[in-house]
Amino acid sequence: MRSMGWVSSRAFLALMPSFSATLLLCYPFSCFVPMSINPARFLRQVKQEVSKVVWPTRQETISAVVMVFVMVAVMAVFFLLVDQVIAWGVSEVLG
Repeated sequence: MRSMGWVSSRAFLALMPSFSATLLLCYPFSCFVPMSINPARFLRQVKQEVSKVVWPTRQETISAVVMVFVMVAVMAVFFLLVDQVIAWGVSEVLG
């Protein structure tokens, strides 16, 4: 294939699908982006959107945090065991 300056044609062709996908996905929605945003209108819209959010209760937040800590502890133990097995295997192979 012929070289196109600083980029090879293969690299250019490899980038084309992602560029095309970006155009196809983003261009239809470009009409929804205003050219200039009034700050007061923006803040009203933010307030309106935040009022739609369903915030979790204190109990839901606590249970989610506890679940995260439990999963972190389980994964830490899992990776500790995997690391110990790999270290043992390497020490057996390398003696």
